[in-house]
Amino acid sequence: MKLFAIGALLLTSFLPASFANAANKADLYDLLNRIDLELRYYDQNPAILDSVKFDLEKALSTLRGEVVNPRECMDFAYESYRKDGYSNSSSLEKAKTYCSQARSLGASIEVIKYFYAGLTKDGYSNSSSLTKALEMSHNLSERDLGCIDEAYNRYKADGYSNRSALEKSADFCRI
Repeated sequence: MKLFAIGALLLTSFLPASFANAANKADLYDLLNRIDLELRYYDQNPAILDSVKFDLEKALSTLRGEVVNPRECMDFAYESYRKDGYSNSSSLEKAKTYCSQARSLGASIEVIKYFYAGLTKDGYSNSSSLTKALEMSHNLSERDLGCIDEAYNRYKADGYSNRSALEKSADFCRI
């Protein structure tokens, strides 16, 4: 029943589907009903229930536009610190701190990667790009990427540097 409640929370955060073949709310309600039936009428082992709970929590995070995959954040930040010459252990510790900050700021790893790519084009070091990308991406979710990209292209067309265009785009798209 607890898993069904989590699933129900998922549905409260849906955005309208923008692609013809994309899932819609009815598809997800159907899936949640099937999950509910499985939970009511069959016994599952605790390891399977833990796995399903993890997946549902990940789905809820996806709907909210949060940092979806902590491992993806860790891998990305770790590799960026390693490229700047930090040791394996220092890179790992820095990545852990970085991803914790990203989570607390409500930053999406996809938004961070977008800003990071633009900042490295301006010649910033990998670790400086990470720091600045995190500052710019607070309270921006993956669903804001369309707005960010469009605003960025318009600011760039007016001659702004990558960093300035990214900062202005972040401010413009942040709600």
